[in-house]
Amino acid sequence: MKKCWDSDPSKRPTADEINREWGIVSKIGFKEAFEQAEKKRLELIQEQARNKRLELIGALEQELEQELEQTKEKRLKLKEEQAKERRLELIQEQAKEKRIELLRQARKKRSQLIQELEQARKKKLELIQEVLEQAEKKRLELIQLKKLGPEFSEKPHPKAIYTISVKQEYITKEYELDINKVQSSSTQYINSSVQVSNLQHQNVSGPLNNLTTNSLRKRNIEELDIETQKSKKNRERY
Repeated sequence: MKKCWDSDPSKRPTADEINREWGIVSKIGFKEAFEQAEKKRLELIQEQARNKRLELIGALEQELEQELEQTKEKRLKLKEEQAKERRLELIQEQAKEKRIELLRQARKKRSQLIQELEQARKKKLELIQEVLEQAEKKRLELIQLKKLGPEFSEKPHPKAIYTISVKQEYITKEYELDINKVQSSSTQYINSSVQVSNLQHQNVSGPLNNLTTNSLRKRNIEELDIETQKSKKNRERY
């Protein structure tokens, strides 16, 4: 039988030689042997195909697992990034709401402070106006009673000196006199100064009245400021 598979066709036995060697082979037996061989061949082919298919399936499964792992990692990273972005958005929203609330409270407090300051200012102005009105009323009463101003004094005080610009030079000259000089000259100078002062006093009675009135108003305003500060300190204390 080995000769049948020789690579040289000339060395292969002929059909007659095979028939003579093996005898007459029935057609039925040959057919069965051929069918079995074919069946075996097909089984081998199917097994090889199945093995290849299994290998291919295994490779595909590995690729699929790798892709699934990569997809899973990508999804996890995406979820983490989305969660981080969402957290930042929430923080920004909370900060914005907090900032708006703080601004609203600051504006409210500012308006309250402005109202309080305005009320305090109005009260102070009312108090100042009231004190000024009382001072003006008192001044008018004193003027009517002839108790205000040097022009209403029938008997002025002997030591009173009205220091105005017109009489300043006489007062200065009086201070510059030497005490060791002659008594008579000093007395004459003083008498002449007094006479001139009396004449000028009559001429400037109007300006003196205005000067006294302005001084009184200035003094009343200063006293009013002092009283206002005292009342403010008392309110802060209690």
